[in-house]
Amino acid sequence: TLVFAAGLLQPPFYSGSGPGSYGSAGALIARELSKLIEPVPAATECLEKHMGTRETLPDDVADQAGLLFAWIARPKAPGRIGGFTGDQRFLLAWAQTWCESELEVAARERARMRPFTPARRRVNTGVSNLPEFRKVFACGAGLPLSSGPACRVW
Repeated sequence: TLVFAAGLLQPPFYSGSGPGSYGSAGALIARELSKLIEPVPAATECLEKHMGTRETLPDDVADQAGLLFAWIARPKAPGRIGGFTGDQRFLLAWAQTWCESELEVAARERARMRPFTPARRRVNTGVSNLPEFRKVFACGAGLPLSSGPACRVW
C-alpha cells in the first residue's frame, strides 16, 4: 500500500494537468511507485559511480525512475508560458520540488541520522541523466549538467 499526503495534490506540487504538475507531483508519485520494481543492475552500477556512494542508491534510483516515468507521461504543451516551453516548465517544476534552504549544521546532522542525497544534487543528477534536458535547454557539450554519459535506470 502506498499512501500520499493530500498536500501533494495541491499547489505548488499539483496545479492541474499541465507539465509542471507532472514534473513535481507526477515525478514524486512515480518515484514511490518505482520502488516496487527491481532496477537493471547495470543501471544501478552506473548511478552508483555517478553519485560516488552506494549508501543512498535506493533513493537515487527512485529519483531517476520517477523523473524518467513522469517525463514519458507528461502532456505535450504547445507554446510558452512565462517565456518557458512545456518541457522547460516540467524540468523547472522538478527542480522546485526539491528546493530547500538548510543550514550546514542541520545538513550534517541529517546526514548522520539517515543519509539522503542533498536536494541540489538530486536535481542536478536527475536532469544530467535525462538526455532530453540537454536538448530542452540547449546545453552544449562539456557543461556541468551535460557532460558524460547518462545513467538510465530502465
